Amino acid sequence: MPKYFDRADALLVTLTKDELFKITVPAKVQSYMAAGKPVIGCISGEGKELIEEANCGFTCEAEDYKGLSEIALKIDKMNKSEL
Repeated sequence: MPKYFDRADALLVTLTKDELFKITVPAKVQSYMAAGKPVIGCISGEGKELIEEANCGFTCEAEDYKGLSEIALKIDKMNKSEL
């Protein structure tokens, strides 16, 4: 996976709204953090809090498609300013 992570501008994790997922930190969040890439989290609960506390990406609540699109536009704008 490292060669794929390396090519990405950011790495995405999404979960549905579910009480069980609020107390879960998906393993991919930890893998993404270790890769050193910005994490885009469309998740709620512990996973969202971890991303925010580590200041390693951008988050919105689970199933918030508008928030997710705003994050994508923000990252696109940041990438264009680096060119």
